Amino acid sequence: MTTEEASVPVLHDSVLEMLEAEAIFIMREVAAEFERPVLLFSGGKDSIVLLRIAEKAFWPAKIPFPVMHVDTGHNFPEVVEFRDRRVAELGARLIVASVQAAIDRGDLVEERGARASRNRLQTPVLLEAIAEHQLDAAIGGARRDEEKARAKERVFSFRDEFGQWDPRNQRPELWHLFNGMHVRGEHLRVFPLSNWTELDIWRYVEREGLEIPSIYFAHEREVFERDGMLMAVSEYLPPLASEKPFVASVRYRTVGDMTCTARGILLMDLLRLATAGSVDDGKSTLIGRLLYDSKQVFEDTLASLERASAAQGLGDVNLALLTDGLRAEREQGITIDVAYRYFATPKRKFIIADSPGHVQYTRNMVTGASTAQLALILVDARKGVVEQTRRHSALTHLLGIEHLVLCVNKMDLAGWSRSRYDEIEGEYRALAGRLGVPRVTVIPMAAVSGENIVEGAPSMPWYSGPTLLEFLETVEVRDPARHADVRFPVQYVIRPLTDEHHDYRGYAGTLAAGVLEVGSHVTVLPVGKTTRVAGIDRFDQRLAAAESGDAVTVRLEDDIDVSRGYMFVTADAPLPTTNRFTADICWMSDSTALRPRQQFWIKHTTRRVKCMVESLDDRLEIEDLERTAAGDAMSLNEIGRITIKTMEPLFADPYSRSRDTGSFILIDPATRHTVAAGMIRDVSPGERASES
Repeated sequence: MTTEEASVPVLHDSVLEMLEAEAIFIMREVAAEFERPVLLFSGGKDSIVLLRIAEKAFWPAKIPFPVMHVDTGHNFPEVVEFRDRRVAELGARLIVASVQAAIDRGDLVEERGARASRNRLQTPVLLEAIAEHQLDAAIGGARRDEEKARAKERVFSFRDEFGQWDPRNQRPELWHLFNGMHVRGEHLRVFPLSNWTELDIWRYVEREGLEIPSIYFAHEREVFERDGMLMAVSEYLPPLASEKPFVASVRYRTVGDMTCTARGILLMDLLRLATAGSVDDGKSTLIGRLLYDSKQVFEDTLASLERASAAQGLGDVNLALLTDGLRAEREQGITIDVAYRYFATPKRKFIIADSPGHVQYTRNMVTGASTAQLALILVDARKGVVEQTRRHSALTHLLGIEHLVLCVNKMDLAGWSRSRYDEIEGEYRALAGRLGVPRVTVIPMAAVSGENIVEGAPSMPWYSGPTLLEFLETVEVRDPARHADVRFPVQYVIRPLTDEHHDYRGYAGTLAAGVLEVGSHVTVLPVGKTTRVAGIDRFDQRLAAAESGDAVTVRLEDDIDVSRGYMFVTADAPLPTTNRFTADICWMSDSTALRPRQQFWIKHTTRRVKCMVESLDDRLEIEDLERTAAGDAMSLNEIGRITIKTMEPLFADPYSRSRDTGSFILIDPATRHTVAAGMIRDVSPGERASES
């Protein structure tokens, strides 16, 4: 170990470290899974961060796909200069898709008038460029915190041949297993910054010392006032006769179009939680109240909620609308997809997956819970524990969530009755005991009025426990099940072949388990050869060690043929190689049933191989939590145990030992859709694949 390698500490206490590692993982998945990806770059702060993530993901090689700018023709000159210079510094190929060129060809008609904008013209130009260059994935900087509809967006978001996004036709995203398989005519938008907030972006810009265009900084510029905002004077946006130009010190926060742009570090840990419950138990209202009472709702958002609530004829603000972002949900008054919400207090940052309650959308609930560390299970105090309570509790337990919080909501409609609360608590603790849930917390509340959400509950003096927010800020949750043995799935092979790094051969990936140190002996699966770790790189840093969750590049002492899907494991431990195992699955297809002898693609860590379902072993009956005979088929939302045989070996552990190496998805080879989420339970020693 060199002095240089030992001098860089491994950092794990920053939310930014986790967000960066997640984004790097997604970027590498795109490079490995798609033939012609492109990175969308506007020169704004989000795309600047995205470009740095790409730079880090493939260092010391160049970014392996082009950068594309959809140019409105009305950009700030400073931004165009910055774009050209930054792309040239990275040695990337730049594609410019020009709105002006499309107008000149007569393909598009430009808006006219004082308030005309080219914003809406960017979409057809983008689609034309995707078709022209035969692109199959466009990596963008959108974040889920930007608006309600974005909160439903997948990381891998499918677009049909018309470029449309259909929220009802998106694939479930479970754990960190992304299904990028698609048919001709489809393309994907990929959003590595989905879980970032605007504050995270600015903190990352500061931490990395990233250059940003000068328009982001206050500077003197000729402007004029329109609709209460200061607009930049330009040939694209001349002031009206009544609008007198003047010089003022201004800064701008968006960069795409001058005609519609106007002026107008905290370390903490991260808690991922999911909500679940029956229809009308108040999940969306609970999250809305949590955001509202903790001062997380901006004034313009609140004004929009007030208008929407008034349109529904409601006297008070309907806080559920903060999470119900799809029009169909607003009309039906139900949650039909997972909505991700983000907020932070001085003590902790939170990612909340607001999951559907109706049995029809159980698969979406599984999606939201697959990455959660904690689950909030809501019940209506008048109804108590019902079938969906049992279903969601069983699912969250199957998914490895060790701490469940029962939120006894609508206590106001139950007369604030302590006896009713005690009855529900007793029934639920008995249920949790039968499931084997190790930790249960029960909190009474009223989401509509806010009692016991952020503030205390004067109407329930008999309750002495914490409010929901106090509990969430202080609860200790351990990382998802991990073990001491090293598990490093190879995601991408980096070979720069430059003069400076001519002999560099690095294996990029995210460490799934254990601690990997320079000098560690590892076995490379499936080849079975043992070698030592020569170096661990994170961008241009040389690390002494890496821990679970770190996105790094590993160099080996010996020249071994290693590809995507291979895995490095602890050399002196039993090798986790198998081609036959049992697993619990949730069947997610509404068009076909699962039957024995069916064949699928199985996606496990970074490996995708063909497999066959040998048998349906049993079925979990949610009503009584008993396992019964499986029968000859499983249908939508059913949960059961199956036996799978793979055509090539997998490097797998039981789910109880590791979420990362114990989870998988099944992909229908005909439709390319994700049809099941699975958790490995038993890897039969007698059925292990060859280890040589």
